[in-house]
Amino acid sequence: MPIQAKWPQSVSAGAPQGRVVLLLLIDESGAVTEVSVVEAVPAGYFEESALAATRAARFTPGSKDGRIVKSRVLMELNYGVPEAVGR
Repeated sequence: MPIQAKWPQSVSAGAPQGRVVLLLLIDESGAVTEVSVVEAVPAGYFEESALAATRAARFTPGSKDGRIVKSRVLMELNYGVPEAVGR
């Protein structure tokens, strides 16, 4: 299931589109134990929304040689202009 990051309420609908690249540490159960912003374009708009969305997500844990292991993953979240209400 794709991650659905919310459009931040503090960002107006006329704000620029953007993207956030995150580095995640996923444990053996598929939970995100660490997350950090690698890049955000434009900076200062979407980072908190992206962090909150990935912290709440669950993933299929990584495996190596048939064993479930912790893994680091780079993830990019893209933010487009939100759809108008009532459409």
